[in-house]
Amino acid sequence: MKRVYSIPLHILKAFLVLIGLGTADVGGSMAATPAARGDTSLCATSNQLYTPKKTEQGQYQVGIGIQPVRITNISPADNVAIVDFYLTIEYQLAADHANVKCVGHLADSVWKRFYNPDIEIMTIHDAKTLQGHHWMVENNRFAYMTRVTGNAEIIGNFRYFPFDEIEIPITVAGEDSSLYLDLIPSKWYHEANSIEEIDIPVEGINVPGWRTESASFKEIGDEWVYQSGEYWDELAVILSVKREPTTKVARGLLPLLILFLVTFGSYSLREYKEMPSGRDRLVDTRVHIQIGTLLALFAYTLYLMELIPETAYLTLGDVTWVIFMMAIGLVLLSEYLPNEITTRNGRLVIKKLALGAAVSLVCLLTSVYIGLYFFH
Repeated sequence: MKRVYSIPLHILKAFLVLIGLGTADVGGSMAATPAARGDTSLCATSNQLYTPKKTEQGQYQVGIGIQPVRITNISPADNVAIVDFYLTIEYQLAADHANVKCVGHLADSVWKRFYNPDIEIMTIHDAKTLQGHHWMVENNRFAYMTRVTGNAEIIGNFRYFPFDEIEIPITVAGEDSSLYLDLIPSKWYHEANSIEEIDIPVEGINVPGWRTESASFKEIGDEWVYQSGEYWDELAVILSVKREPTTKVARGLLPLLILFLVTFGSYSLREYKEMPSGRDRLVDTRVHIQIGTLLALFAYTLYLMELIPETAYLTLGDVTWVIFMMAIGLVLLSEYLPNEITTRNGRLVIKKLALGAAVSLVCLLTSVYIGLYFFH
């Protein structure tokens, strides 16, 4: 006869209780999402337009929050860079409104419910939103948030390449046909007690080959546009960005310096302690080395032309290439110069002068690089 195992009654009751608690927890977590977003029926289009609370001066004061995320494809030739940033438009509401958060398709009707200051990003071309609409009301404050990317105009001077610095303005403008619009930096978004205390963090901004030094708001000021009869105001965040010069110096200056040292070092191949006269047995070896480095310099120029930014003016990178061409050319020319020539005032050691001029040019240029590197 087989033995039948049975589950004790108290264990069965405990198991059923746990199932009931788990079901209640799941149901509670599923219901928590709509509750956290408030009554999402408030996201629908309404006949009532919620407007900002006016200031004592009768202004519609609209806060602008801008947080840059990434800067890529900095192009001196086109004078643009691709900028990715978060944009927030917020203001205190004049009338009471329940707390609510609307995202996705629920947020599509945002500007049919809330005052739209006709925000336009002036310095961003082909701007695209990466996250769609996202708006909320919290403590009677309306906030619209999205993420924007596009080609931003850059302001910079590349004359000191690779120690150049640029500014990237993200300028936001707004207009209103009848009400005094005032755009201000958002204390609410940037979590500051006053506009003066707003600090835009730059540590997390990704800029390949560059580093972001600072980001700060700049009030461009409001003005009345008489032709269209509208109030117009502009506000900008100025990004100050410096190039990281280490890799450019390592790929640009150091190879040129090595080529020059090889060319100049060829003069150590001589039969006597005195400067070679060009008629010794090692002259062919020296000439082969010097011409070889000169050909290597011409070949390396192809890479340098890609490394140096394309501009309408000469940069330090262009000057560097010219100086090394002159220095190596002087070393090569000195091989065919006499050691000294006789003049009315005495003897002129012309070969040493040519070599000294080549060394002086390279040393002066290297000193400039060292100074700029430590003060950049």
